[in-house]
Amino acid sequence: MITGRLAEFATGFADDAVPDAAIARAGDALVDTLGVALAGSRHPVAALARTIVPAIGEHEASVWGGDGAKVRAGDAAFLNAVHTHALDFDDSSPALRGHPSCTLMPVAVAIGEATGASGRSVLASYAIGLEVASRISSALGPGHYLHGWHTTVTAGIFGATAIAGRLLGLDREALCRAFGLAASRASGLTRNFGTMAKPLHAGDAARAAIEAVHLARGGFTADAAILDGPQNFIAVYGRGGSPLTQDSLESLGERWTIVADGIFVKRWPCCYAVHRPVAALQALIDETGLKKDEIVSVEVGFLPGVEHPLKHRAPTTGSEARFSIEYAIAATLLDGDLSLASFADDQVRRPEAQALMARVRRFSIPHEGMFNGLTGFTELVVETTAGTIRRRYERTPGSPEWPLSPDEQAAKFLGCAALALDDREAHDLLGRARSVAGLADIRALYDPVTTPASSPEPLAWN
Repeated sequence: MITGRLAEFATGFADDAVPDAAIARAGDALVDTLGVALAGSRHPVAALARTIVPAIGEHEASVWGGDGAKVRAGDAAFLNAVHTHALDFDDSSPALRGHPSCTLMPVAVAIGEATGASGRSVLASYAIGLEVASRISSALGPGHYLHGWHTTVTAGIFGATAIAGRLLGLDREALCRAFGLAASRASGLTRNFGTMAKPLHAGDAARAAIEAVHLARGGFTADAAILDGPQNFIAVYGRGGSPLTQDSLESLGERWTIVADGIFVKRWPCCYAVHRPVAALQALIDETGLKKDEIVSVEVGFLPGVEHPLKHRAPTTGSEARFSIEYAIAATLLDGDLSLASFADDQVRRPEAQALMARVRRFSIPHEGMFNGLTGFTELVVETTAGTIRRRYERTPGSPEWPLSPDEQAAKFLGCAALALDDREAHDLLGRARSVAGLADIRALYDPVTTPASSPEPLAWN
């Protein structure tokens, strides 16, 4: 039984059997996730999400945002997931075909805090949860996402459920029921990309996973073989994936997605589908010394599937601009690089950016395969006053082949954290996050953070 095999792996695999390399990669993911969540806590979506979280109740887990607030673990996971995904600055996974950490890490840390788990146990649970989510995503296939489902959460909720079940001590049978409950709450539409609903997807999945585990532990029933037999979850939601079989699960605990496929860490706070074209444009400018005034037009070529999340061709808000190749190219030409400030609403609406967006066009690159922002290549055709320049670019910023250096990772964390914490607390938190695998109790990670933000008012992100 497929459902039972995944539940057995999630509940029975020992922490110390998770390879050190997987623990190290999970630690890197925690650092990046915590940093972008702190920045996201200053986005208007964070305050709005907080209005549906009860002000009273158990103080089980920390809300990442700088004021030392503690709420129920499910609510903490909900808020921290929303914060993490608010700016689309969080990491991505080619195996998951989406963002792993925005849904998985808030659950791991919140339940870890509620149970007093060690740092290594939290990181091991994250690596195991990513394995579960990735296997399900592979079975769902690329057509699931291209049909309009947000794989980050439709597959991610199973990984989050595995994490919560593992840390809360569920047995195999109870976790199977929790998977059944989670399957009925797996949702999220890519149509909502560029709005506040996208980070809400992550928050809903994180909280629903924890609720599914609590309900199953209490005896709540659900189909305990939701990934098996007629009308199982994969059969209903899947489109063109590789079937989950006992043979395909033989590598569980041997081949680790987090190590073999890696996690891609964003250099810029926007959809990964624009990162390779932006890197290509920057490389071309560095190579040729081209000035923006010399550019007549920029054409960006996309392989099949890559363009899907780029819903906005004429954005007017920061949230829309994160899913627009037109704005990414325009802002790169204007700013030289893409920063959090580039996606403030007033920056998106500046007349020079709007004018440059009109010069950016898209074209399709014929190919039999299916790709995403983490795979394949891009092509640029830049029409200048002196002629036409064509480039094909294959490097992916933030990939295991082109990773952020330790200094770049620290700079990203501190730049994000500066929006929510003072400088001392940001540096102290970075130090603890980098050594989380050695913490005897994960509560030591965020418990010392108590001071409110001393930074300027947040940018007018929408």
